[in-house]
Order: sequence, then structure tokens, then C-alpha cells
Amino acid sequence: MSALEAIYLFDIYGSVLLQLESRGRILAATSEFIKNEISKCKLRNEEPPFIIYQKNSLIFQQLQDDVRICIPVTRDTEPLYIHDVMKLIIDIIKIYFGSFQSSVIEKNTSLIAQLLTEMIDYGYTINMEPNALQDIIPTPSLMKKFMEVTGLQSNMPPIHKNTVPWRTSKARYTNNEFFIRIIERVSAVFDGNHQLVFGTLKVDVECKSQLSGIPELLLYLAPGSTMENPKFHNCIDVKRWRDRPLQLQFIPPEGKFVLASFQTDLSKQKPLPLNVEAKNMTDGNFEIRIRNIGKKPIENLEVRIPLPSSLSSVTATNGDYICRPSKSTSDDGAVLEWTIKKIEWTSPAYVLKGTLNSKQELSISEISDQSSEKNALPKLEHLTLHYKYPLTILSRFKIDSLKISNRPDMKSFKGVKHSVIAQDVSVRFK
Repeated sequence: MSALEAIYLFDIYGSVLLQLESRGRILAATSEFIKNEISKCKLRNEEPPFIIYQKNSLIFQQLQDDVRICIPVTRDTEPLYIHDVMKLIIDIIKIYFGSFQSSVIEKNTSLIAQLLTEMIDYGYTINMEPNALQDIIPTPSLMKKFMEVTGLQSNMPPIHKNTVPWRTSKARYTNNEFFIRIIERVSAVFDGNHQLVFGTLKVDVECKSQLSGIPELLLYLAPGSTMENPKFHNCIDVKRWRDRPLQLQFIPPEGKFVLASFQTDLSKQKPLPLNVEAKNMTDGNFEIRIRNIGKKPIENLEVRIPLPSSLSSVTATNGDYICRPSKSTSDDGAVLEWTIKKIEWTSPAYVLKGTLNSKQELSISEISDQSSEKNALPKLEHLTLHYKYPLTILSRFKIDSLKISNRPDMKSFKGVKHSVIAQDVSVRFK
């Protein structure tokens, strides 16, 4: 694990909101270099890359709301590690102050610097759990601000070390509840015959805990449930899971968290509920047919078709469509977006038809040349799908029950919600 040399927070105008150097080896010109690189990208109307290369360092940057967070490192490091650190910093600031806006950061610079110092020691992450941080640095409150203005001292009890670092020791609820939501995210590529070329299914077990005290939970999985190379939250007893793969024992954090996540091959799961037929017809015409073959409605469908040339005409039996300029710097064409709010499983096929203009005007001598005419007629290559398929799952991962081991009288489990999200599904034209 590489060390983080510093953390910079910039506003959208390039002004430094907060600068924290953890190892003291970053040159003073680094912040100016970052601002110059971002300005150059803005002049080209481009978003800066996640990694910016400097002479002796790498600078990782990400824009969230109107604040740009930048982390320089002087050694090779795993980009996903830096991405996770950025996400944790953003999430913790949102927990403390409600948002990640530049105005909020300007008003709470000293407290945010204190948080970052507790989270990162000499460039290494040591305390990234929100609940443990709240035991050390209390969240701002109206009473605390009143005491600061009047000069009064608060009778704050001495801070003690929590034996469970991911959970606050002050959790108290009138209604004790525990919620679970399983979200399956699909990434796939289909050929023109709707045969799966490549596909993955990422499963996240998201939880929301509102339980008093220090509860010990035991989650039972249904027989046949499997997790391939799972990533667990720190709270899970991994040794027990290895001995008993259908049981997960843990003391949950407070609030929302991801208990477990894993990725599996889509070809081994249930088929997707949406059937898509995309065809290139003659004379620059194309046709897209979409049909719900599942047992439940499909929601918020977005179909995006990159266009190699302008449209001559387009019609759709359902939904709305619009043509937008492409955001890709390597493509000068446009993108046709077709949106449908809901497709019932009893609905007939939805159809979108269109005609593309020729890529170039043909001369009289070229019109008789069939090969030139063929080359001038554009064809669509692929389309991408984004949609939600609620109240169902594709994988074989199922939860049977949940018990509170040290509080058997507490009936807090509120059941499981399922949802499938097609976040990156590509279909090639036939």
C-alpha cells in the first residue's frame, strides 16, 4: 500500500479550499501544476483524466459536486485504492456536514482538516470508519456552535477506545430495525443474434442498521447460495464463514453499509428480461425492437445509439427520443437516445425505426458504381441499454433469515428487497 503524499480540495474555479500535506515531500508548485492541467482540459472542453502525470509523481483527481479532490503520490500505486480513499473521504464529509459543496468546506475547514488527520497518518489510512470517527470527533450541532459563540465549555465525557472500531458506542433507537437490499448490476455484450459474448454480474448486499447497543447478527443464506471471491465488510467473521459458507456472523456498523459484494459470470445466471433485435436495413434504414420477456415490469429504460451520420427520419411506437451531440472526443457524430419509463411484461414489442443520411454526396459518375454507393451508406454498429428490473434477482444468491444472537427477543429484521440494474449492456446490430 503506497502512501498518500497530500490531499487537495479545489473549487470549480481552481482556488484551493483545503490543503493537507501528510509527508512533507510535495513541492509547493504541485497545486499550481494541478490547476494548470485542469485549466488546459477546460479550454479543450474535456474532463481531466483520473490520473495526471507529473515529472516525479502521479496525481489522482475526481470532481464531486463543485469540489475537485486531488491526491498526489510519488510511487506506483493501485488506482482502485486511491479511488476508494477518495470515496470514503467524500462520504465522511457528507455524513458530518450533509454535503460536499465548496461553501460547506469553506465554513468547516478546520474540522475537515482534523478529520483528515485522524483518517490518514503520515500518508497511510488508519481510521476510515465513520462511526469510530464520530466517537473521536463529534459531529457539529447547534449546541456546540452556541457554546463556541458564547465561550462556554461543554461537559463532554472523556473519549474512550471502542472495542468495535466500525460501530459507535452510543447507538440508541426507539424502533430497532435492520434492512437488506440485494442489488445486481449487469455488464454485458450481445451479438446481432442476441447471443451473449461477454457478461458479468456484480452483486452488492446493501444494509441499513438501526439497532441499539452492540448486536451480534447471524445471517443465514438459502441452500445453493454461492459467492465467488467475495469482498466482505470488516465486521464479518471470515473464519466462521469459511467453516460454514451459508452463515455470516457480524456486528453491524450504524446506518448504511455494504455487507458483502462479489462478481460472477452472467452466462451461469438467469437470462435478462429484455429481448432486443437491432437490424441494419437497406438504403440506410434501421430498426430496433424491444420486448419484455420477464415476469415483472422494466423501468427507466434508456437506449443510446451512436450515429455515424445525421438522421433523415425517425419514429417510435412508444417513449420519447432525442438526438444529442456525442460526448466522445474520438467521435464527431451524434447519439440518439430513446427513453421509455415502463414496459409491462404483457406489452407488445416496442419499435424504433429510422433512416440515416449518406456520409458524403456522390457524383454522377459514382452513382453508377455500386461499390461507392455501398460505401457511402452508413450502418449502425451497436447500442447500449440502461434499465431497472425491480423485485427480482438473476443470481442464485438468496437470504433465508436473520437472527440477533445476543437478543433473541428482538424482532428487527424487515425482510429483503431485490433489484437488477442493467448499467452497461451493449447489443450489436445485425
